[in-house]
Amino acid sequence: MSTAYWHGGPRGLSGWILPPARTGAPSTADFGAEGVCRRDRVYLTTERVAAEMFALMCPAERVSVYLVEPVGELEADPDVDEPGLSFQAEKARILREFPMIHARRAAFIAATMADPPEAPLARAAGRAQDGKQDGGTGP
Repeated sequence: MSTAYWHGGPRGLSGWILPPARTGAPSTADFGAEGVCRRDRVYLTTERVAAEMFALMCPAERVSVYLVEPVGELEADPDVDEPGLSFQAEKARILREFPMIHARRAAFIAATMADPPEAPLARAAGRAQDGKQDGGTGP
């Protein structure tokens, strides 16, 4: 089975995920991550719940999680300590979009505010390892 790659961002993208340097879109580098986030790369993760967390950081009102295929050299994200979790690439082809419903987004934000930032990711990862689905935004 091949590795699934995910990206979280504004709703309604089609075709390609392109880097902010090419699109002029806001980047996490614009919001304090300069030096660790490259504007000429797109960031992908192997964990859907991590893509959901990144989608929530997007300044757009409506966000989605995208199943994507990396294009170009796939490099480990130097800002992430967990091997195999986060990568950067030249661009990514969108295979499928999963809009985040407002209730799920609100619940995720509430959980993040109640617990340390990594808590929702850890809980969701635990559910995924147990084989349980939470009825989120897709399969």
